[in-house]
Amino acid sequence: LVDLKRRDPARPALLVVDVATADAAMRAARDCVDAHLDGLDVNADRAVVTTHLVDFLHARGKRLAVWVGRAPAPNDAPAAWRRMADLGVDFFTSNLPPAWDDDAWSGGGV
Repeated sequence: LVDLKRRDPARPALLVVDVATADAAMRAARDCVDAHLDGLDVNADRAVVTTHLVDFLHARGKRLAVWVGRAPAPNDAPAAWRRMADLGVDFFTSNLPPAWDDDAWSGGGV
């Protein structure tokens, strides 16, 4: 990934990781910054995605994306996505249908 980014610096590149702890996410975030990548893509887990992680990446001009596992994933629900959005996550990968509307974000459900 680092070599690809070096060859094509204009193309966004995120480091994708599956981590179990906030400390592991921070180590991946530091690796992302050190490698001059554009951001980090981690599993959407409350124990992993913290305000500290978001602030660390954003302060360095990096983006944070989150993803969920294979459907049905317990963290692939409106309440979980609202938590991630409230933390400042920039991108979401979901198995939810594209017709998901604004009511889902405001607590009205899907």
